[in-house]
Amino acid sequence: MSFTGDDHRQLAITACEQIRKRHPTLAEAFVRTKTKGSVVVVGRFKSPKDPEAKPTLKNAQSVVDGGVRPFARAMLTRWESSRDQNPGPLDLRHARVINPEARRLYSMEVAVWSDFGSAELSVEEIRKKAEAHTRQLRTQGIEAYYFHDDDKRMSIVTIGVFGEDAYNPQTMLYSDAVEAVKKRYPNLLVNGEELMRLKRPGSSETTPEQTLLVEVPQ
Repeated sequence: MSFTGDDHRQLAITACEQIRKRHPTLAEAFVRTKTKGSVVVVGRFKSPKDPEAKPTLKNAQSVVDGGVRPFARAMLTRWESSRDQNPGPLDLRHARVINPEARRLYSMEVAVWSDFGSAELSVEEIRKKAEAHTRQLRTQGIEAYYFHDDDKRMSIVTIGVFGEDAYNPQTMLYSDAVEAVKKRYPNLLVNGEELMRLKRPGSSETTPEQTLLVEVPQ
């Protein structure tokens, strides 16, 4: 399904939710958006010859609803990554738009959402959770951003935008501005909870996964 118009993304999201509820075999459907429109798609394939491609296509085409096949004209399509979309003001890539001359920009990753291959969360659910967390931080006066990587089924939330002086590779020290954020948000949230890791191999002691400095994507 494809949608255009000013509210194309919301229309596509609504349609996608209905498809997932009505047709269990399309439960992994998700929305891809560009500037001029949005589409509802299902499946991710390396190429048209991917062994999963044709069965997924035939499955979609054979769905029957009310005596008709609503997706009989479904087709394989090549779709650009979500990185190609025009970033909104809360999208981390917007930092590149407002700092066009900067060679390197950084931000502090404080949260991540992903299904980690479990298929327990849809791409839309992952995106929504990251965006909601970003807005929550914004209401607290925090300069928060989100970044979606649909191909990896992952979204991150970051805080702040820092220049090339954010980290000194020789001294391995962060700038004062970065340290201030890291002090306030020391632990990384994974799907809304702190992730514990072993302090060292073979040890039973655990410690929270720390927030980390990431480069703002192009």
